Amino acid sequence: MFYINDTLSKHSVGDIVYKPLTKVTEHEYLLLLDGQTIDGVTYKRLVDYLGTNVLPNLNGRYLRADTTPGTMVEAGLPNITGRAHALVGPNSRIAWDIKDTISGLTGPFYADGSYGAYASSTTTNGETLPHDLHFDASRSSAIYGKSDTVTPLTYTVRAYICYA
Repeated sequence: MFYINDTLSKHSVGDIVYKPLTKVTEHEYLLLLDGQTIDGVTYKRLVDYLGTNVLPNLNGRYLRADTTPGTMVEAGLPNITGRAHALVGPNSRIAWDIKDTISGLTGPFYADGSYGAYASSTTTNGETLPHDLHFDASRSSAIYGKSDTVTPLTYTVRAYICYA
């Protein structure tokens, strides 16, 4: 099959083009990369190139060079975790009432009953308490722990793909 190319076209089929404005000129042959479904007959060359008639939606996405192109990666931040051990028992003093602190833990903090290498598991009056206080940021927001990077300062543009 033969195609007639517009020699005034500035791009090749499949080229992704970024513009700071929504203005597209006559000989650019660009479609917005907004997740739209395109007609497989009208845009046959582009559909053959992509292997699908659904364009990727690049709105709100940052592009990253990678050995596996075409993969959508969800937003996220590295998780923040930690753990603190509270010494409790007849021969130790702590700066806060751990019983009240544990009952009021919120956000990324939680306690459990693991005692690790510490033998004492009771307060001075014999109450059993968890020793380990944990911190897990994903407990307060699911965005933590979903990525190994943080989004940099950004300038937004419109993403288009050339179809002719």
